[in-house]
Amino acid sequence: MAEASGNLNYQGLFIQLNKRYSSGFQLGASYTFSTARDDAPESNGPDPLVLSDPSNRTTDLGRSWGDVKQTFRFSMVARPSVRTRSRKLSAILNGNQLGVIIFADSGEVQNIVTNFDLNRDGVFGNTGPDRPVGVPRNSLRIAAFFNVDLRISRSFRIGDDRSIEIYAEAANAFNGKFLSSYGSTSLAGSNLTSSLVNPVTGQLRGPLPDFNLGVLNWRPMRQIQLGVKVYF
Repeated sequence: MAEASGNLNYQGLFIQLNKRYSSGFQLGASYTFSTARDDAPESNGPDPLVLSDPSNRTTDLGRSWGDVKQTFRFSMVARPSVRTRSRKLSAILNGNQLGVIIFADSGEVQNIVTNFDLNRDGVFGNTGPDRPVGVPRNSLRIAAFFNVDLRISRSFRIGDDRSIEIYAEAANAFNGKFLSSYGSTSLAGSNLTSSLVNPVTGQLRGPLPDFNLGVLNWRPMRQIQLGVKVYF
């Protein structure tokens, strides 16, 4: 029997601040503090779209794939207008624009599974879905993430109705090194005597391994783009 139901509980606090564009300046900022729990593995996450125990949904009750405790976003566009008596100085100080986007979160989640059919229901593999006893679904949280994107541009008039813009954009401007996911969080559970997970009882024989010592997937490094636009 295929079933497409599930129960999700989301609770959150959302705070937002916006300043409309005026005097060459605008900004927007938001902060979210939330929690999300469900009993339905997601097709878009690392879990297969199956339950650990089809007869009992509460077995899979745990953090949702999108459960990120804290999220912060900030964006700003500044295009200052400066008046001076010097035409040359005015030409230098005006026509510049700075754009900033800052994003930070407290870390996404990832599932810890075994490569063995612990409950003998016929559904297993290198990605689970069976988990060791006492390990909730999506219980592993990845390190916090912080990113800054910048855009700087300069405009020049080349006629009454034409202008040219020279710009530089930098994604991950400070070239931060941030983890996106672990290459594998599947634990061995097929050997009766030596596997970390006991294939008979489903219990761990020792502490969870340090997944930082395995294969790591990283977010993109700094990327810089230079360009020219002509408006006519």
